[in-house]
Amino acid sequence: MAADLRQIDPNAPIEQQARAVETLVNRMADARRAVFDWAAGKASQREERRRKATRRLREAKPQPPTGLLARFKQRDYETALDQWQADMERARRLQEQAEKTRGRISYATLYTDGRALARKEIAQAAPELTGRIEAHRQAERQKAQERIKSERQARQPGRTGPRRGR
Repeated sequence: MAADLRQIDPNAPIEQQARAVETLVNRMADARRAVFDWAAGKASQREERRRKATRRLREAKPQPPTGLLARFKQRDYETALDQWQADMERARRLQEQAEKTRGRISYATLYTDGRALARKEIAQAAPELTGRIEAHRQAERQKAQERIKSERQARQPGRTGPRRGR
């Protein structure tokens, strides 16, 4: 970003500087969006892997012993069932963790204004440039408001003040 800011010619017209800064803001916002998209994809993949692992584990639940020797196999079954329950609890926690991570990334993606963050970073890196551009924009807005006001007055001769002639 700093290298991009140094490429902006301080002797160029302010409109050109403003366009260059806006282009930089857009590029920074796009880069941030790409990182969010990448992270969201990874989080979704992780969540899907956790779901599959939980499903496989659920299907691998030990079956209670049957038949003539069931009584002798009961202790092994209980040990396997205890281990399965511990594994199931761990898988459930990991799946919840993956869901929460994906949710946080989705929330951040939706409610993070990349352009505003990029403008803030540029303002911190080059406060004099952003100050000149903001002063120029404010002057342009004021000129536009004055032009609109004068056009309204020109269209309505004889009407002065609010609600005249109604």
